[in-house]
Amino acid sequence: MRLSRNFIGAMIGGLAGFALSTQIPASHAMARVPDAATASAQDAGKTVSLKVGQTLEVRLRSQPGTGAIWSVAPGSTNLLKYEGAKSEGAANIPGGFETEVLTFTATGAGKGPLKLEYSRPWEETVPPEKTFSLTVDVSR
Repeated sequence: MRLSRNFIGAMIGGLAGFALSTQIPASHAMARVPDAATASAQDAGKTVSLKVGQTLEVRLRSQPGTGAIWSVAPGSTNLLKYEGAKSEGAANIPGGFETEVLTFTATGAGKGPLKLEYSRPWEETVPPEKTFSLTVDVSR
């Protein structure tokens, strides 16, 4: 069955008009989540303020050739969800240093410690080479 161009044009025009006239009530609009917050070694011991849903990137120096990585330490707050890590920097230089970027999302309101440790995952009885901690203050 072939439809005329006029019929198809009228249908598309009618749908476009409907879509443009339909508005989402303010009560149903999504709240804007602030841009990502960033912390680095210089922020150790400080407090970082976040909103629920906001992302926190922690940027710390690492040397991947040693086998050590940054990871979430026991006793860290449950107000943040760990999303993963990526490396930036001198990947093509053997033994070179990189910046490890650990990403977290604030999932609940409250205040608590974010604790990270730099260690080799298979050396469970060896203390971490380095530690990093800060306090997160998450609001709605």
